[in-house]
Amino acid sequence: MDIRVLRYFIEVVQLNGFSRAADALFITQPAISRSIKKLEDELGTVLLIREVDGVKLTDDGAILYEHAKQILAQFNSMNKALNDKDEPLTGALNVGLPPVIASTYFADIIMAFSSRHPNVELKIFELGTKQMEDAMLEGRVETAAVMLPFNDKDFELT
Repeated sequence: MDIRVLRYFIEVVQLNGFSRAADALFITQPAISRSIKKLEDELGTVLLIREVDGVKLTDDGAILYEHAKQILAQFNSMNKALNDKDEPLTGALNVGLPPVIASTYFADIIMAFSSRHPNVELKIFELGTKQMEDAMLEGRVETAAVMLPFNDKDFELT
């Protein structure tokens, strides 16, 4: 399975169509169609139902979509880590914090991190537990402080 095909699949789903995904990815629509068809053949299942007004995920497609988003987020994170290993930290770090207590309990930690890594833009997301889990699974938040109990089978808790 090629990571590019997962990227194509995600774009088709998120943009609700092959043509829109092709435009966004700067490749031809037939190339995306062939790639998705090859992926379906490789997995032995239909992933998308083509409709007049876009696409609809099959049950198997929905499973792949959720996993593909995680795989792509991890792949992008890995590439960034490899590229950044010898350089000062730069970029953005998306941090999830519980509402209300975020500024009270984490202000000193945020200030210390910002002092140590001035080239990193901290983006703080105040989210409830369920929204935090969804944001982390989708790759919108890279690290978080959460209220227990929390999903410990999909995440490493410290």
